[in-house]
Amino acid sequence: MELAKILVLCGGKATRMHPVTTDLPKSLVRVNGRAFIDYQLWFLKRAGFKKVILCVGFLGNLIKMHVGDGKQFGLEVSYSFDGETPLGTAGSIKKAVGDSSAPFFVTFGDSYLPIDYMKVQRKFLDDPFSALMVILKNQNTTHRNNIIFDGTRILKYDKNDANATYIDYGLSMFYPSVFDSVPYSYDVDLGCVIEGLINNKAMNHYVSLVELYGVGNFQAVQKLEQLLTYSDIWGESI
Repeated sequence: MELAKILVLCGGKATRMHPVTTDLPKSLVRVNGRAFIDYQLWFLKRAGFKKVILCVGFLGNLIKMHVGDGKQFGLEVSYSFDGETPLGTAGSIKKAVGDSSAPFFVTFGDSYLPIDYMKVQRKFLDDPFSALMVILKNQNTTHRNNIIFDGTRILKYDKNDANATYIDYGLSMFYPSVFDSVPYSYDVDLGCVIEGLINNKAMNHYVSLVELYGVGNFQAVQKLEQLLTYSDIWGESI
């Protein structure tokens, strides 16, 4: 079985990383001397992906100039630009998917997730849900808990609920029909779509046992640098 295409949301302004990201998209933040997106795309290639869509907005042309068509990573990379009007994460997804009916992964431009993507896809396809969210029992204070999970299903998605003990891992799968009702006309956050899916019991889950990494803030960058220092991420030179 081939992995579905993956959408990477790279359109945010990364205010938590200022002043570094004042004129640099978070995807291009340096990690051990290389742009973060180099590690992300190379890992996605090694995980088995072939097609990647980068959903870009703020300073997106810099990302396109750096990554190009993706051949240097062994991937087929295409781009979906928000345009003059910010579409929000949900709107960006809807635009990127277009009229396709095939399921797809979604992750974020600041996420490095060393997980078995094929296992996630198998669970998504085997169960009768419109969407699936990967979650993690969070013991890392770098990230705020936002998921209430009862061991059987996700009950709530809320960053401000003190009872949350799990976290959204930063990886989901969807059927395109989930986004049919999302308008193009204004900023729509993916979190609102997720809340609706959970309330309608249409969201499945996959519990990761592997920690998440990324470049969401300076502390996270330091942690990722330590991981990659001792990891054979490149395998061979690119």
